[in-house]
Amino acid sequence: REKVGGEEGRHRKGGTKEAHTVHEEGAEPTRESTMVLKTRNQAAGLCVLGLLVLVVAQAGVLGQFPCTVPGQQPALLPVPKTLALPQAQCLHVQKNVNYNNTNWANGNGPTTAVDANDCCKQCTATDNCYAWSFQINPSVAGKECRWSTLTYCCWMHADDSNSVTNTQYTSGEVGGKDSTVDITNSRIVATAGSVLPLAKVLAEEVEVKTGVSMPIVQSSRPDQGDIVLVLSPTLPEESYQLTINKSMVVIEAGDYKGAVWGTSTVLQSLCVQGVNSVQLSLPIMQVKDQPDTLWRGMLVDTARSRVTIQELRQAIVYCTFYKVNYLHLHFTDDHAWTFPSAAYPTLGSKNIGFRGQTPYVYSKQELLDLVEFARVRGVTLVPEIEGPAHSSAMRRSCPVPFQGAGGTDPQGGGVVNVVSEQFYAAMNTLIKEMAAIFSTSPYIHVGCDETSTGQFTQIPGYAAFIKANNISGPDDLFAYYVKRMSGYVTALGKQALVWQGANLGRVNNTDVIVIIWNPGSADPQNDIRRGIRIINGLNDMQPADVEYTKSLYNFGDSTTLPDSPFVIGTTSNMWETGWKLGQLWPNTLKQRTARTAGQGWWGRTTNKPTQSTLDNWSTTEEARARLRSP
Repeated sequence: REKVGGEEGRHRKGGTKEAHTVHEEGAEPTRESTMVLKTRNQAAGLCVLGLLVLVVAQAGVLGQFPCTVPGQQPALLPVPKTLALPQAQCLHVQKNVNYNNTNWANGNGPTTAVDANDCCKQCTATDNCYAWSFQINPSVAGKECRWSTLTYCCWMHADDSNSVTNTQYTSGEVGGKDSTVDITNSRIVATAGSVLPLAKVLAEEVEVKTGVSMPIVQSSRPDQGDIVLVLSPTLPEESYQLTINKSMVVIEAGDYKGAVWGTSTVLQSLCVQGVNSVQLSLPIMQVKDQPDTLWRGMLVDTARSRVTIQELRQAIVYCTFYKVNYLHLHFTDDHAWTFPSAAYPTLGSKNIGFRGQTPYVYSKQELLDLVEFARVRGVTLVPEIEGPAHSSAMRRSCPVPFQGAGGTDPQGGGVVNVVSEQFYAAMNTLIKEMAAIFSTSPYIHVGCDETSTGQFTQIPGYAAFIKANNISGPDDLFAYYVKRMSGYVTALGKQALVWQGANLGRVNNTDVIVIIWNPGSADPQNDIRRGIRIINGLNDMQPADVEYTKSLYNFGDSTTLPDSPFVIGTTSNMWETGWKLGQLWPNTLKQRTARTAGQGWWGRTTNKPTQSTLDNWSTTEEARARLRSP
């Protein structure tokens, strides 16, 4: 251990609050550390992990934070693709239950077990298990205790008819000796400078939740008991492998975001015991995980409710905790304009509140700081500029060059000046300003929903403009607008997003990505036929259990598409409520988390876990609530 200030670089609650960063530049891995990491990889290889389908609902509260029973699978959302608890064994056998059941679903379970423990032992001996784990598909090869066998042994029981159901829980727990590891005195080790910001974030979150300050070290020589962050280019993007054993905790990831998701799993698994003398522990387990979809998003409407920078930071922390990778900021609408423009400083000067206080224009520095705050937490901020409709605030505060036709009151109804070259130059400037601030985002959203093209004909100069540009009429003018807006975004090396309803008659299939929000007026099948990528962002949010189990390809209105690579993800929209109101509506956030955890993380996987998954929300939300308001 490196010594910091004459003391070992470790502090418990009540000690120094500031985490220490120690840089070890140019250090070569030692033979011991290489062997540790090699052993860790071999251990992962020994266990052919299956898909987790069971989530434990019962979680005890020990000390100041909800903890799982030692060895019990922690409440994790999204549920990892694979998880194993190598040290687990069946405990607390339920009395008066016949475990000597011959009615096995897969036909290969033990038939002579005396009790649940004996059943598990026989299963282990028969299948030569290296790890206690779950698997959805029993046909998957590998020496592993199969899902149906261990489930019936340890979690299900025979009823009076001696039949087994897959929803009937026993009071059994999974646990065992040495099934957790104490990390109270652990360091957080970044093996490369690129993950050092994440090490700092993890240390900060651990201290916020527990009061324990963990030292931060950049080193290629992890030591016994360390929490180690490793980037491995051989792993897929956003994937991570988490191994927790008595030697160390290793988060190995394909990229920075994958490492972030690994730390989120650690935070959700963390158990805190004690008050005056705090002890931190994690379950010994192995996780291999990655999302199925590129886009797992959440929209916050800053143009119709006052949302402070502080609240946006809270939204980012929320996204990180639940592995949501994009936070979409709806900056402009009929009520307010909240994006700062140096070129057009009067924009936002006539904002009107929709619910609560009037939204205000953020400063450029506030947003630059917010982008960095999000980046180190694995979240990318995506800005939006609305038009041609939903533009009253823009036209009200800066009539020239933006006013086209219609009124400028908050109820909307008007459109921007789509027949003016001065207007298009201004939009190009605004998009450039957005791109400069949101430099980490590969996307810029250019709106385009709920546009009444008939109003275009009322704009002075309409006839001359469409004639000069070979435009056939108002609908084609809308297509012309979409093409120009997406072209401005593409010219900056970014991808344009649009709402459904945008006229795509002039764009190529790669020019835009469409977010479907209203099933009644969408035609996602036609978009896919054209090879246009789409995001499932329906507004018809249903109860969390429905959202979690709903197919990624269910677009409502009786439209369920076949599996398609052109459906790139899902998003949840916090329309007209801002973020504070969203926080006051737990069911609303639960619905949105369910969508990203279900459709977003498991969207392309058949038989995704469903049973009792929602029971995790209370535990994980309590864990998230422990994170301070940043």
